[in-house]
Amino acid sequence: MNKIYILTAIFSLSLLFPACNQDNIREVYESENLNYVSFGNKTLIVEVNTDNIVSVPVYRESTSVNTVKVTPVKISDALSIPSQTISFADGSKEGVLQIVCDLENMDFVSKYTAKLSIAEGNVVGTHGIGEMDVTISRKLSWTTLTQPSIFTSEAFGGEWEVEIVKADQANFFILKNLYEENLDVRVDVDNTGKATVASQKAWTHATYGYVSVRGSGIMQDGVVYMDLEHYVSAGSFGSFAESFTIPAN
Repeated sequence: MNKIYILTAIFSLSLLFPACNQDNIREVYESENLNYVSFGNKTLIVEVNTDNIVSVPVYRESTSVNTVKVTPVKISDALSIPSQTISFADGSKEGVLQIVCDLENMDFVSKYTAKLSIAEGNVVGTHGIGEMDVTISRKLSWTTLTQPSIFTSEAFGGEWEVEIVKADQANFFILKNLYEENLDVRVDVDNTGKATVASQKAWTHATYGYVSVRGSGIMQDGVVYMDLEHYVSAGSFGSFAESFTIPAN
């Protein structure tokens, strides 16, 4: 029996039981009183520029829900929530919680977080999302440095010139086409000189596909020294000493 015949047979059988399918959908996704509420996602990552308001959407199942209360389980000092009670416009299923950012007390290096929870008294369904982690940072502007950097790689056994794009407000660097064309690697250096490389695609292996790098290091005397792990989902190629110079702009 071929696959097309099997799929056709299954589809035909499903047409015989439409009422049963609709009942199952209601059991899974709808509440008896139509009063479920939910966040849209488990995480929200936002960059703020001059606008100091971050809007967090919250959804209701039907208009039988008048308000939703959201409480901050944990929140950075530079963030505040003027009102924890969310109201909905007539007929709308989406409301908004506002987080106010104190931009004067937010630097361009740090990340500011809020862990939000839908308060007791509201009902979050089986497939709903009752908690959200919000991460807020200042929006950066970037400048391409006029001189190339020298990148030295233990992983690839050599050194080569690399174009660098640097954040104007911090020691954050994007190494353009570092190991492979069209794959950049970002390196963030904090105010203490500690370098961090978050997990990101860096080059392509002929067998395993995309290879990611991650690691940490330190900036000293105009050079960033890093210990980077090169890995794929199946395992790791190991950690290697990598470094790059920071040219004058």
